[in-house]
Amino acid sequence: MTLSVIIPVYNCSEWVDDCLESLAAQHFKDFEILAVDDHGSDDSMEKIRLFAAAHPEMDIKYLATACNSGPGEARNVGIRAAVGEYVTFLDADDTVQPRMFDRMIEQARLNNDEVVYCQARQIFPDGHVKLLKNPPYFSRSQFLKSYVGGIWNGWLMKTEFLRRHDLLFPPFHASEDSAFAGAAILMAEKVSCVEEPLYNYLVHSQSVSRKKDSGKAAQKRAAFRWLIGYAKQKGVYDSNKGALQWLYLKKAVLVPFVERFKR
Repeated sequence: MTLSVIIPVYNCSEWVDDCLESLAAQHFKDFEILAVDDHGSDDSMEKIRLFAAAHPEMDIKYLATACNSGPGEARNVGIRAAVGEYVTFLDADDTVQPRMFDRMIEQARLNNDEVVYCQARQIFPDGHVKLLKNPPYFSRSQFLKSYVGGIWNGWLMKTEFLRRHDLLFPPFHASEDSAFAGAAILMAEKVSCVEEPLYNYLVHSQSVSRKKDSGKAAQKRAAFRWLIGYAKQKGVYDSNKGALQWLYLKKAVLVPFVERFKR
């Protein structure tokens, strides 16, 4: 198996069919789908089972968190169960371009990369599309200093790389994805970018990034403290101290302040 696609599933009934259809449309076919039930209250999992019945050629597996734990822990369940050489993560309310897996795996194999990322499209309810760009990668420090976050979806990583570095998502409900991406950059020896926007991030009223939550700022601070703790544990903090401190200031302090000001 080449690729494991990990999808946290929580109250996404309105969008999950489009998500799965985008996977069925992939030109690359050697992948499994790990649908991880995070115990929502709608019929999302039933829709996935109906889709699987209608597409027997697709390898869809069903997993679950022990209780509602958030997308980070749902992805961790998927990482532990993945049998693919690579893993990638897809939110159940997003879609991917038909050539995404082709392009990402081709790039990963070109230089034996441990991490490959692409660009993304942000699609708004009125149909407006905005390009989301990750920065180019020249060095760990440069990338961490320029990383905006929130565009980490569409990253592909070697499964063995994640397991070798004990790399899982931190147990928080905000910025857990950005912190995880930062940890991957800290540990990877080979990283590259596909400049095409291959991931489609759908913006809607239920998007986690759009929800106003008084506890989100504290969760962001906790996520980036986790990243700093992970760097210290792995012995890479001192060599990346300036970049990590700037990332914490930007993502855990300044961004929540601006978000609070906008309200």
